[in-house]
Amino acid sequence: MTSPVNVRAALIAGLADPSMRIELPAPVAAAVRVWEHSHAIPVPPVPRPGAQAAAALKSRDNTPDPGTAQAVAEARAAEQAAADQRALVVAVRDAAEQQLASVSYGQQAAIITALRARHRQVITELIECAGRLPVADLTDAQVLRLDAPVRDAYVRSSDLAAEAEALWRAVSDVDDAVPLDMPQPLARCLMHVRVPVVYDGWQVDGGTAFGRIGSVEFYRGLAVAVPDPDQWWCPTIAEAVALGDQMTERRRIEALPR
Repeated sequence: MTSPVNVRAALIAGLADPSMRIELPAPVAAAVRVWEHSHAIPVPPVPRPGAQAAAALKSRDNTPDPGTAQAVAEARAAEQAAADQRALVVAVRDAAEQQLASVSYGQQAAIITALRARHRQVITELIECAGRLPVADLTDAQVLRLDAPVRDAYVRSSDLAAEAEALWRAVSDVDDAVPLDMPQPLARCLMHVRVPVVYDGWQVDGGTAFGRIGSVEFYRGLAVAVPDPDQWWCPTIAEAVALGDQMTERRRIEALPR
């Protein structure tokens, strides 16, 4: 699957947002700057063909004015100039989008590496915050009655969970290989940690022992259950599926009579 050029370019440009704190490869960062400059140029509105010329042909009493030949010519020239300007701006934007999309595909592995580096930082801090909570499944009402450090850790863990989820989705989007659709529950349960704790707590309705996958509660609970950052990862879908297949085969072999 290959995303449309404009969608791909917008995706990569979004990763350059300072709030994401992602160190993109230099060629990608440069292409993003070009894309940003091109999109800062306002696109002129589409001129209505003949509108200015028709207006110039009319006098105040709505009768043809034979003395407006020069005005009509000027009006038509202005319309053409506006159309040319619009076409130029659109062409510049299209070229910038094409360049950014092309560079991003060439730097895809490096972009994913940058996303994973930021993801590890986020998860490391999330684990630290979750460790300061008395229980992982705190509610907002309960937190209000606790000390300030606990409240701060609770709020910060919410922000970190949202960022971790965004980074995970960004890796899947940047990978641009297959749609975000899990062929088996095990693969979906291995999209955050390399161990099967999520799968072992898988529920019929698609929930887990830690809550809905991807939710803040899920991340908090998983951070307590798996406090080692090395056990966390930010895989592509293909990588999660491959690990799921390996784990399934390992369990099948372990279940064989000896």
